This record gives sequence, C-alpha cells and structure tokens, in this order.
Amino acid sequence: ELRWSLYSTLKPIGTMWKEALILALASSQQSMTDCVQQYKDFILLIENNLQLGTTLTDKNKLNLLLNGSQVQRALGRIEGRGFRDVMHEVEEWQIRNLCGDAESMDDYERSEVETQLIDHLIATFPEYANRPNVAELEPIVD
Repeated sequence: ELRWSLYSTLKPIGTMWKEALILALASSQQSMTDCVQQYKDFILLIENNLQLGTTLTDKNKLNLLLNGSQVQRALGRIEGRGFRDVMHEVEEWQIRNLCGDAESMDDYERSEVETQLIDHLIATFPEYANRPNVAELEPIVD
C-alpha cells in the first residue's frame, strides 16, 4: 500500500521529485538538521526499501508488463475511459506486486507474472472479460 501511495503521489511531480521534497522540507518550520535527516530518511525509504528510485527518476523506466494489444487480447476490445482504467490498473498492480525490474525476468518468470496480472484484470474488470472477445474476431497488430 505504501509503495503504491508514494508512487502515485510522486509520479505526477516527475523526475524533479527530490527537488520538490527539498523545497517542502525547507518551507517547514523544522530545524535544518531535522530537515536534512527527514530528507535522508525519505530517500532511503523510496530508493532502498521500496525500490522506486529509478522508476521515479527515469520517466521511461516503468515498462508495463502488458501493452495495450496484450490487454485487448485478454479482455476484448476496450475503448476510451474503460481502456485507460484497465491500463491504470496494470500500472498499479505492477507497482504493488513487483519490486524488481520486469525487464530482468527470464521468459518463464515473465510469463507466470503476466498470467497473474491477466487473472487479476479479469477479476477486476468482469464486465469486459465476460463479453464475447472481439479481439479474436479482429486481429490486433502489435
């Protein structure tokens, strides 16, 4: 829960989240010593304990496990807001459940994790999963 909460709070700030933290601490009524210690503690939490450092500092670092075509093959053709909601859920599930980099997984491990994610999406969005799969009728080009 903490991992997702911090990620979703800091992601909109972008790669300048550390600078924003410094400004927030500097504008507080705390002593400089306390601010420096809080900064160090927060950076340690984000980068080491929660392993979000590179994900938050590199805009392109979070490569989603499933792309849009894979999602539509699993759930059928989804458009508009529904598609955005599903892709947001992919991102959230990935942040909550994977601490490592998906790119470093071997093929077997990645396949297993992708299956878990698809099962989660089907359970979370039964309104898409229970209808005829339009994606089977119309091929989607990756």
